[in-house]
Amino acid sequence: MAHLIDLFTLKQEMMEMAQLAVLAITKESTPISDELTTRQAYEKFGRRWVDRQIKQGNIKGHRKGPAVNSPVIYSRFELMALKQAEERLLTINLKTR
Repeated sequence: MAHLIDLFTLKQEMMEMAQLAVLAITKESTPISDELTTRQAYEKFGRRWVDRQIKQGNIKGHRKGPAVNSPVIYSRFELMALKQAEERLLTINLKTR
């Protein structure tokens, strides 16, 4: 079954893909700027959403240092890609109903 999308939706998706491309390039060229602490991830994406994604295994952080109290770091690029994928999946599922 073919799905038609309108021009506005296509434009929005292309802009989101361009944002992801910029984040991917940033991650490659300056990896430190891609890093977000748990607190920063909560502020940018919301605590409930981040915690749910961690619990579901969709994102995984790593400790910045060897100490137990070292901050857990997440990739801004991966979080943004996951957020956009989730929104796109919701849109697809709503349109197929």
